[in-house]
Amino acid sequence: MRRPVSAGNSDLFRGRPFQDAGPDGRPPLRATGVSPTIEESWALRQVAEESGTVLEVGTAWGYSAILMALAGAEVWSVDPHTDHATWGELNRNLDSYRVRDRVHPLKQYSQVALPSYLEQGAQFDAAFIDGDHSYLACNFDLWHALRLVRPGGVIAAHDYTPAQAGVKQACDENLGHLEQRRLVETLLIVRLPE
Repeated sequence: MRRPVSAGNSDLFRGRPFQDAGPDGRPPLRATGVSPTIEESWALRQVAEESGTVLEVGTAWGYSAILMALAGAEVWSVDPHTDHATWGELNRNLDSYRVRDRVHPLKQYSQVALPSYLEQGAQFDAAFIDGDHSYLACNFDLWHALRLVRPGGVIAAHDYTPAQAGVKQACDENLGHLEQRRLVETLLIVRLPE
């Protein structure tokens, strides 16, 4: 298996949290068809390990939020939970993986939550954008992420691929000028200038 390599940290899944049963005996947390792949998850975990606080747009069942919380980040997740009735399962997953104290879910559209965070002066070390994949919504989320993530922080955007034309166009327009970037499958990761 190919793994993104990080200096001084070769064991990114310490304890293999996605191989074993959950702490309460429930089946293990697994990626779904809409979750990041294993390779993308390794890279996202690296982002979380170096970030104290992460803004996540698009939470669904909580796979990525839990992954980042288990890596040590405190996650503010934003999702209206209108697709697939994910709110209840997200909350059960947060309890099962004992990360409720590290994941702060907000059941709201990003178009309401992100301007509110800006008004409050919120700052995050990183943002993970994986919400509405339309160009307008992704463009909105990235524009706000650029203002909510501190200088030197990281923005990761999922589904950066020609198959998701709206995501790709919004990423190219908002993040294309940034020099520090890498692509892990469809996860685009950029570092903001200091």
